[in-house]
Amino acid sequence: MKSAFILAVLLSVASCMTFCSTNVGNCWPIQYTCDKTAAATEPNPELSWSPVAGAGSYIVFMFDITNANKYIHWIMKDIPASITSVAKGASGNKPPGKDVKVYQGPCGGPENNYVINVYAIRDATTTYPFSNGNGLSVNADLKALSLDYANMTVINYRNSQRPANQQYNCPDVAHACDPSSSSATTLIASTLALLAFFF
Repeated sequence: MKSAFILAVLLSVASCMTFCSTNVGNCWPIQYTCDKTAAATEPNPELSWSPVAGAGSYIVFMFDITNANKYIHWIMKDIPASITSVAKGASGNKPPGKDVKVYQGPCGGPENNYVINVYAIRDATTTYPFSNGNGLSVNADLKALSLDYANMTVINYRNSQRPANQQYNCPDVAHACDPSSSSATTLIASTLALLAFFF
C-alpha cells in the first residue's frame, strides 16, 4: 500500500504542466519585438503546452517583470480546453481564445525580462477583471485561480544592447519544455518528504 501511494505521487509529479515555444529561447528574436524592421505589427511567438486534466479553458498572460509598473503586454483568455497551443501571429488575427489585450511585443530595455504564463482554469470562461492591478498582482491572482500553470522568462535586448555575437538578433530556437509550475515544485518536495519518511 505504501509503495502504491508513493507511485501515485511520483506519477503526479511526472504529469505536471509544461510550456514550450519554437520561436523564443532565452532571448527575444527581433521580429517579435518593437524593434522589428517591418512596418506591420509584430506577431506573437508560437506557444504550446501540455493539457491539464479537468481544465475548462486556458489563459495566456505576458508582462514585463523588469518594468516598474510590471507592464502587461498580452492577455488571451477562454482558450478551449481542447486547444493547447497558440500559433505564431494568431493574436489580433485568428486567436483560439479571446484577445483581452492583443499581443504587444517587448519594447523595454536595455535588458528587460518578460514572463509568459499559461494557466489552466476550471471554467470554460473567466470573468476575472484583468484591468485590476499590474502584471505581478494579476499573475498572483491567476495562479490562485488556476488548476495548474507554467511559465517561461525571456530577456529582451534593445537594438543597441544586443550582444555582438547575435548580430542584433536572437536565434529562432526552441524554449525547452521544462516543468515550471508551482504545483510541480510542491509535489516534488512532497515526494522527497514521503520517501524520507517511509525509507
